[in-house]
Amino acid sequence: MNSRTIYSRFREVVSDRPEAPAIIEDDRTLSYAQLDGLADRIMARFYAAKPEFIGIVMSHGAEQIAAMLAVLKSGAG
Repeated sequence: MNSRTIYSRFREVVSDRPEAPAIIEDDRTLSYAQLDGLADRIMARFYAAKPEFIGIVMSHGAEQIAAMLAVLKSGAG
């Protein structure tokens, strides 16, 4: 059985290929490093607000994916 988490697998890809495209959305492309940075900035807001629960309600897109990664990274998921 594989005990790796989604976020640990994401971190492996960030380490192995930081400049590879992670998200291609309309006219913009985010690399894995950029997506990880965006997730870190969102996670910092979680820590600043100290919420008991974290819910994500937003339009589909890069920011939504980054928010999901931030929740996983923070251990709240």
